[in-house]
Amino acid sequence: MILSPSTHICDIVAKAHHRANAIHRAFVCRDVRLLLRAYLVYVRPLVESNSVVWSPCLKQDIDALERVQRRFTKRLPGFNNSTYAERLSRLNLPTLELRRLHSDLTWCYKVLFGCVDMHSDEFFVLSPNLQTSGHHYKLFKQRSNTRVRSSFFTERVINIWNSLPSDTVNFSSLRLLRLGLWTLEERRSRCDLIEVFKMFYGYTEIDITLDGNDTGLRNHCKKICKPRFNTDIGKYFFSQIESLTDGTVWTRTLLMHPA
Repeated sequence: MILSPSTHICDIVAKAHHRANAIHRAFVCRDVRLLLRAYLVYVRPLVESNSVVWSPCLKQDIDALERVQRRFTKRLPGFNNSTYAERLSRLNLPTLELRRLHSDLTWCYKVLFGCVDMHSDEFFVLSPNLQTSGHHYKLFKQRSNTRVRSSFFTERVINIWNSLPSDTVNFSSLRLLRLGLWTLEERRSRCDLIEVFKMFYGYTEIDITLDGNDTGLRNHCKKICKPRFNTDIGKYFFSQIESLTDGTVWTRTLLMHPA
């Protein structure tokens, strides 16, 4: 018999859908914040409990789990015409797949640094090659001959753990590690957003150092780009870029109209 989490995933997905439907039927108040809070308390824990043990590797299982959050957010008032990515951005929610990945990395840290009563040498082996770039806690990845073994926690987390950038992720504490993971995801999401924007509007990018008080340059950018933002998708992308460039001090990429 092949070990597979698919049966367990089908069970918890059915329970999560049932509970999500109950929330939409039971609450007379249609306030989005209240419904979202009910989802975070009563639904999401069902599809995340002990995910380190059963985290799926099959696309059908990953999609089945994500469909729980996808369907719930689509039924929220005012969100039915938005895409899943737009709904997550407006609600400030990560995907369930990303949260499982962060859970794997968090548990990897706990095992390696002795935060739990487990012997790390029974699960991981530190890489003997420390001359490569990156952090100094890289793990040695052994050869896996079966899909079950390669999808197990101690194997699937190694490549991602080894690829963590040392300039963003801090290994001095668990809290700083989690903060670094979300910072890394915000940077990746911002880069993806800009690439999609460029694909739609054909803009070029110029690196300019901005601070939180330099609104003149940002307004100048808005004035130049204004004729191109006459569609809903254009307004959405620009509002997202604006929210990512407000109130911080570092090099930002502004999208300027080609000369």
